[in-house]
Amino acid sequence: MSDSFDPSLALDYSIYLERVASLLQPHPNGWLSLFDKSKKSYYLLDIAQKSLKQKIALDMAKGENPEFGRASIAQEIPRFAFIEPDEEHVRVMDGASLQNIATIHCAKSKVESIHLTSDGKGLYTGGKDGLITLWDVEEKRVAAQISKHQDFVYLIKESPCGEFILSVGYDRSLFLYHKGRGMRGERIHVASHLPRSILFLSGGYVAIGESRGEVVILDCLLGRVATRFRVTHEEIIAMEALGEGVILFLSKFGKLGSVDYLKGEVRSDDYLPAKKRYASMALEAQGERLVLSTQDGYIRSYKLGELLPWLERLVEKEETNHAYELMAAHPHLRGSKSAMVLEARFEIALLEAWGLMEEERISEAQQRLALYLTIPEKRMIVQKHIEQLRQIPDLRSYLKDSYLLRAHSLVQTRPLLAQTSTAKSMDESFLKALWSAKELLKRGQKEEADKAIFIHKAVNARSKMIKEVFSNPFLIDTVLETIQKGDYRRYFELKRQFSVVSFLPQAKAFEEREEELYFELEEAFCLGNLERAKECVEILLLFPKGEERVKPWAQKIKEFKGKIPLEVE
Repeated sequence: MSDSFDPSLALDYSIYLERVASLLQPHPNGWLSLFDKSKKSYYLLDIAQKSLKQKIALDMAKGENPEFGRASIAQEIPRFAFIEPDEEHVRVMDGASLQNIATIHCAKSKVESIHLTSDGKGLYTGGKDGLITLWDVEEKRVAAQISKHQDFVYLIKESPCGEFILSVGYDRSLFLYHKGRGMRGERIHVASHLPRSILFLSGGYVAIGESRGEVVILDCLLGRVATRFRVTHEEIIAMEALGEGVILFLSKFGKLGSVDYLKGEVRSDDYLPAKKRYASMALEAQGERLVLSTQDGYIRSYKLGELLPWLERLVEKEETNHAYELMAAHPHLRGSKSAMVLEARFEIALLEAWGLMEEERISEAQQRLALYLTIPEKRMIVQKHIEQLRQIPDLRSYLKDSYLLRAHSLVQTRPLLAQTSTAKSMDESFLKALWSAKELLKRGQKEEADKAIFIHKAVNARSKMIKEVFSNPFLIDTVLETIQKGDYRRYFELKRQFSVVSFLPQAKAFEEREEELYFELEEAFCLGNLERAKECVEILLLFPKGEERVKPWAQKIKEFKGKIPLEVE
């Protein structure tokens, strides 16, 4: 594969450190801070010079690895903090000069975990009494105190924007704090194993990596679990956001993988083909480089920015196989414009194949999809399409000979056929006959109505609808009038009683307003129009899956406006 991407081309640098770094933090000025695996030394590397600037042995408190809260590094500047052996003092130091900036004395309780803010000016300490304290490092004073946990505070992390703080207790309790709401802590009920890593995502979400290999996505604005899924059977000790919807995760035994958290799908078990095992990782601020510490003592950095131009080149040259291979190895590329072009080409190929088949150009249709049979992630989809494409001539033959029962049975067992113009013509024919029958029935011409619909009675799926119209010739008119009035409550009552309602094109268009109503709800809530938000909630609860989506919003409306006349369990 001469034009496939060579991962060695993306390797920016490799430095042999001899020690295994368990905590990494790149800084905007080109420096890299890290703690070693033994928890006894801090290093500061100059990446541009590939040299060691500073190193210091530290007298630290015993405990788990530093990434689990015993030490912390600021993101913007080389400033770090660690818990001293007596667990009553936390020292904050400047990584460039190795000068002591502050020694924080926590007299009320021993310290279990710490977290430095991005700018290094604030320090969170989590006590063994469940108390969380925010310290002003420069002035060495308490800025705020929060008491929520009943057990040791195991983990604390602040979002990069500084808006949210998430804390974890040894009792597995999680509390989310919103600075804009006066640091009022909200308990998040997550029946889970002990969280081991926290990653704040864009859009007000946060990912939690657990000790049993699950990832839990929390919605910070609504204060609830959005989704959860398993990515590995090992502890997840670190996570990084890698492009739109992709999380890179690192397991306890050095496995580096990626997952699409929007779909809950693991994309890659071995993210980089080098087959290395890693101890820690970090992304630079712009996400252009991935910095990794290997378990054999190296610090490696990969230029992720090199991957996108390579994908663009492959897409431009229409080397589809190689482009999909590159995306399989580097899933964060799936959110790029080039990836969208690839998917658009695939969808066009499917549509063209269906068009060719309807013109009875079978060999050309199969040839149009042959390329995608060689791409693993597309093979099953294409095979399914080809298998059903071959049924179009049979479907057309059944309709020509008026074998409606056979035609409907074929469409039911081959769902993709329902999208063909041949299958759609069956529905149009039935709808036209049903409409004629109900008009004849309204004029008392039952015998003529029976003749108009007779050919469709043999199909079980149609017979029930025919009986409904014959029993009530004005039913369809009632449904259409209800839709025109926008009466969702009456509409869903009719839908539950009569199967013919779902078959009407106007009904399908009416229900498609669900997403529009949901966006109206969000907009009304954000603008403070709680009356309109309440109206949207009441309508959306009528939809089949409305309660699951709307219940959190109903609860939020209650919080802001007391009880509303809406039953939410």
